[in-house]
Amino acid sequence: VLNATGTTQFQVGVNGGMRMTIDSDGDVGIGTADPAGKLEVVGDVKVSGGGKFIGDGSGLTAVGSAAIVDGAITSAKIADVTILNADISAVAAIAPSKIAGTAATLGANTFVGNQSVTGNVSASGDVIVAGTPGVNGFVFPDASKQLKAANNIRGINYIAGCDTCAVLADPADDQKTIYQNVIGLMYITEVTCFANTGSPTINLKRDAGGSPANILSAALLCNGTPNSSFNGNEYQLAAGNKIDFDLVAASTANRVTVVIKAVVQ
Repeated sequence: VLNATGTTQFQVGVNGGMRMTIDSDGDVGIGTADPAGKLEVVGDVKVSGGGKFIGDGSGLTAVGSAAIVDGAITSAKIADVTILNADISAVAAIAPSKIAGTAATLGANTFVGNQSVTGNVSASGDVIVAGTPGVNGFVFPDASKQLKAANNIRGINYIAGCDTCAVLADPADDQKTIYQNVIGLMYITEVTCFANTGSPTINLKRDAGGSPANILSAALLCNGTPNSSFNGNEYQLAAGNKIDFDLVAASTANRVTVVIKAVVQ
């Protein structure tokens, strides 16, 4: 038994140098003569067996500039962990095959950037899409964008004239109300126009009780090409708003068919 009764440090030296120190407080230093804790090691520590922290509050409390774990680490087990005020500047990536099939819970958290989910996504609350209604929304496999499910899409058709009627004329055949919104907030997402002959052009006007305003940003050629270029927010129809038909130029057409695609909010 080695026992020093005084306050002088007890030191062990090898090869002409001090290697271990025990001070009067019982602190042990390896590689240092002035240990700051019960055990202070200056140099690398290698453990071939397990390591266990015992007692309340025990564990790793501070880490210097070096990594906590380095090397070919393939697994780590952490039970009931809480991370506060974490600042993770690098991208964390986990292979999809390595993620267990248990649920993840998000509170008032916001993702920044693109998120990709393979599989079904279920929400017990609302899914809110920011941006321009009718333009920003859910993109379906056919590349269409909708604010809600497909059964909330409305198709509005209007036919001016007929194949055996006289040639359409402006303004005699325009400024006619072709639809009144009695459902609720509605967004026009696409307008297509067809003609039996010639190259007529049309526009639509939103009638909210004052001076009707053009819905499309420019006159639409009736050649069957869908158009989604709108004049400001005029594509938004509140309940009670009307859609008026405006024949800009009839050309030689006897019949014009307008197909309006809209989404009910």
